[in-house]
Amino acid sequence: MDEEAKRKHIKNLWNKARRYNNKLRFQARLQKMTESNLKEMMIDDLNEEQEEEGTQQDTQPKLKWYLIDTDRTFCFVWNFMITILTIYSLFVVPYIVVFPIVYEWCETDAEGTISVDVSSCPVESIKKQETLFRLELALDIIYFIEILLNFVKKTRAHKELKAIA
Repeated sequence: MDEEAKRKHIKNLWNKARRYNNKLRFQARLQKMTESNLKEMMIDDLNEEQEEEGTQQDTQPKLKWYLIDTDRTFCFVWNFMITILTIYSLFVVPYIVVFPIVYEWCETDAEGTISVDVSSCPVESIKKQETLFRLELALDIIYFIEILLNFVKKTRAHKELKAIA
């Protein structure tokens, strides 16, 4: 191959390399455009869905003032608190039943001694641990409020007071 043929061959190879490079760049740009268009289309679809949901929520009847919506933050926090209190009760109540000395003890006035056996003591001399007693009383009150709130919670099945009660 002479010198002139080599130059033409090299020039031809460089032209092929440039065309291939341009083709790759074009494909990359096309792919980016496709991805961005796809993202825009997805965002548009999401916006349309939100608008449709908004119109559906507008057509739904408003809740009565006395019903509690279970999808609100208050209900989530309340249910979480009730769950924590139930777990607490699962551990504490059996402990108190098995070891009643933790909760109640008998104190005799004449001798000043403390008796573990509460059943042999007169009712007037039984002492209770005040902190635990007040905590258990507070739990009972919270559970009672939970029962009352269940009568006015709106769920999927119960949307009116007549259906709930």
